[in-house]
Amino acid sequence: MATAIATAAMLGFGMLAGGVSAAKPGEKTVEILSQPINLRYGEVNNHFQPNQDLPEEIREAFRNKTMAIVDFEVDIVDAQGNQVPLYEMYNHHYAALLGTEEYANAIYQLFKDAPFGIPSPSNLTELVIPENLRKNATGGDGSSTSFRASDVNNRKLLMMEMMQNIGGFRSIQQDNNRGGFGGGAGAEMRHINNRAPPGYAYFVDNPEQWTPLFHFINQKVPEGVDASDNALFECPCTPQRVIDVENGTIDGTKSFANPFGTCNEAFEESNPSCELSTYVGGWRCCEDGVFVLDTDKYDVDALPTDEVYGVFRITYLDGVDARDTDLKPLESLGGDITGSVYTKGNVEFDVPLCEEGTAPEDCIYEMETVHYISGGINATDDTLWEIPYLVGHLHKGGIDLSMYNMTTGDLICRSTPIYGNGTEAGNEDGYLVGMNPCYFEGDDLIVAPANEKVRSVVRYNSTEPHTGVMALWFPRGAEVSA
Repeated sequence: MATAIATAAMLGFGMLAGGVSAAKPGEKTVEILSQPINLRYGEVNNHFQPNQDLPEEIREAFRNKTMAIVDFEVDIVDAQGNQVPLYEMYNHHYAALLGTEEYANAIYQLFKDAPFGIPSPSNLTELVIPENLRKNATGGDGSSTSFRASDVNNRKLLMMEMMQNIGGFRSIQQDNNRGGFGGGAGAEMRHINNRAPPGYAYFVDNPEQWTPLFHFINQKVPEGVDASDNALFECPCTPQRVIDVENGTIDGTKSFANPFGTCNEAFEESNPSCELSTYVGGWRCCEDGVFVLDTDKYDVDALPTDEVYGVFRITYLDGVDARDTDLKPLESLGGDITGSVYTKGNVEFDVPLCEEGTAPEDCIYEMETVHYISGGINATDDTLWEIPYLVGHLHKGGIDLSMYNMTTGDLICRSTPIYGNGTEAGNEDGYLVGMNPCYFEGDDLIVAPANEKVRSVVRYNSTEPHTGVMALWFPRGAEVSA
């Protein structure tokens, strides 16, 4: 059985629509608070916090046992416990890793000095099949391969994929179940149904500690400060970023955890986010401690500091060892619109402004790709999966993300966003504040090998340009025993 890691967009507080549902009989909900996060206007937080103890009631109840998590959510609060809106503190993405003390500490030690939260890979071996090997890798149609699977395995040191395939750190994991939540999702945290489908749960063996990462961007404009900078949440590359195209670095670091050169052909030919020489904004210019505003225009040392906390809330089966149940452990697969059967993808892309004179209703930027349903690039990986849940991850401007069956052309899932129209947290005007998932059960349950091809299509509103947007799939599945 593969390591069970759950990855998904998180929710907001239970009082909000789409949040963690009321605990059912036999369930218990606990809230875990991060260490304080202090940021000035325009400043970025993007690192793992030191490992911290989980609540004692969890440590005691599941000592040498397996916890079954059935629901979870995340939120941002201030020191008084008030929810903080996205236009003040933007959640670009988050990660919450749960496990033994040894595991949590090892993860923190591995990632603590990485400017993007996780280290950069040394090459593209695990991300892209070289062009001269693609025919052998897929037999022309992706149905067979003579290319070594170990060279194109399903692991990559990228935030989303790390959560999905943390089996890459076997020396840390030792093949036990660890809880990994988040990884790519962020702003949709308060309005998304994350409850495990009936018959499934997220397994965590011997939960003792956790180590969280909250990629927050402070957008709260201080009194008396000119807020001429906008769209800070899209991580513009400011004049202070030192971009070295020849060495492939930003601020002396290999660009993000995912190097350039991983776009599929359609994006590579048309999208500036695929190459450092044309890169103008996105996750790679949003490393820990930088400002996403032009600091030549601001006395940043004089700006006030805002203190917030990340909140992680989980609902689990109380007094039940998951191993003594018939529940199936959920794992996370993936999918990236900028990827294909040959490449894991670039994770992000830009949305160009539509041509002048185009009617607003026709300003739609549409892209598609064919990829394996697992999100991997191993054509021989025929591991069979049950997939009872699919949800997309989009940024502001996103219209929908759709997945189609390659054989029949039938729609499998269309995941659509929820936009706010007010001022309160969870309903921020103009912000993407939620995502609608697809659930499958009975005769509709998806049962497919990891190397089954699907077609994905994303649509974005292009009446305004956007940088660093995403179109990711977060499928949750259970491996079918042979």
